[in-house]
Amino acid sequence: MIRVCEHCGKELLNRGSICDLCVCGGENIHSFWKCSGCDSFYYNDYYDCWDSENPDELWFEISESTFNEGRSRIAACPEPSRKLCNCPLHPFSIPLEGAKRLQ
Repeated sequence: MIRVCEHCGKELLNRGSICDLCVCGGENIHSFWKCSGCDSFYYNDYYDCWDSENPDELWFEISESTFNEGRSRIAACPEPSRKLCNCPLHPFSIPLEGAKRLQ
């Protein structure tokens, strides 16, 4: 499914993702998205636990500064797609104060 912007309806473009190991043994993917039509920014937290049949995800509209911080931190990871990477950024977290959770 392609996610679209809450404001203008244009396609969102993935601008960076990092993968973590979930506490349940599955994977957690943190992604930062930018609207292709306006200056809106989004964060997606996707998790797929081995003990669940259905993966789940959360979407947030975030500020440009949170978007830039997330992308900078991902760029600092030597292997962002490797969930067992043991660099200091894992487990990954990003402050979401002021973010708007989307349906």
